[in-house]
Amino acid sequence: MGNINLNENQKRAINSDSKNILVSASAGTGKTFVMVERIVDIIINKKVPIDKFLVVTFAKASAEEMKERIYNKLYEHIEESPFVKEQIKKLQIASISTMDSFCSDLIRRYFYAIDIQPKFSIIDETKSALMIKNVMEDLIEDKYQEKNHEFLRLVDIFNVSRKDQGLIDIILELYKFSRSLPNAREFLQTEAVANFE
Repeated sequence: MGNINLNENQKRAINSDSKNILVSASAGTGKTFVMVERIVDIIINKKVPIDKFLVVTFAKASAEEMKERIYNKLYEHIEESPFVKEQIKKLQIASISTMDSFCSDLIRRYFYAIDIQPKFSIIDETKSALMIKNVMEDLIEDKYQEKNHEFLRLVDIFNVSRKDQGLIDIILELYKFSRSLPNAREFLQTEAVANFE
């Protein structure tokens, strides 16, 4: 679709016959563009309704951007068929959301099958940050009491003026970075941690 110059990987992602596809690339490489092109191509050329798709992203802003781009792209074809008009109407109820939003909806719908209360809530970022901070402080305190030689060496390397904030900052940075990886636990258990900057 379109006349934009695409690289081979982008062309493969857009034109693949596979029903399920994972698009993984660094920021600014055109993931959203590729996914939108693929979705709209399937809707228009294969007549697959938008409510048959599951599209998940990691950020709420990305999900909203995806919906907006799909809307704009479909709108370019609105006069081609009543089917396209119908898909534009269905777009607001389509499963285009963040991973955590999709999982929350799934749990709320099938809570009875997994023995979870339907009125559960997801912790917000402020509470989550506070919880992480408290756990971090407790962990560091426990490690001081253990007088572990390796831990004390680590403290000497990252702390300035005998405060723990330097160590806390590097651990939190490492934690945030690892959450973006598909194999975070593996990464944290390898020597890659030693090379993290």
